[in-house]
Amino acid sequence: WSSEPIRGLEVRLAYKMLDVKSLYGGRMQQQVMIPPHRGLIHMNYISRNKRWEYSVTLSIFGASRLPDIENQTTRKSEMYPMLTSQLTHVYKRWDFYVGGENITNFKQRNAIIDPQNPFGTQFDATEIWGPIMGINVYAGFRYAIKRKK
Repeated sequence: WSSEPIRGLEVRLAYKMLDVKSLYGGRMQQQVMIPPHRGLIHMNYISRNKRWEYSVTLSIFGASRLPDIENQTTRKSEMYPMLTSQLTHVYKRWDFYVGGENITNFKQRNAIIDPQNPFGTQFDATEIWGPIMGINVYAGFRYAIKRKK
């Protein structure tokens, strides 16, 4: 769904359901590491004079099935949000921007099993289902050689 409730403000909502299954141990099960439910809310605003642009996106990832480990019932990841945002100022041929990624600072706990012993039999880095780094703030600029009118 997409709408422009007021001039310059665009709002988008999306939902995705993935029913992905595979054969595991002779049984049809949900594919591992693929969240069956995902959601998105995105808003973008451009000022009337087109000198300011602000965007914010919230993505929600549902719980996904994790690989089976001996003697354990079905394990699932956590549901988690990802929030990104950017503010841009346009001045002649220059764009100056500042933004952030993973603003909610969600990080997967214990993403790597036995990280202190990378050559050991318990080491496992294959179960990373979410972000492992926290907030990322950035700033920058762009120069347009020829700007469209």
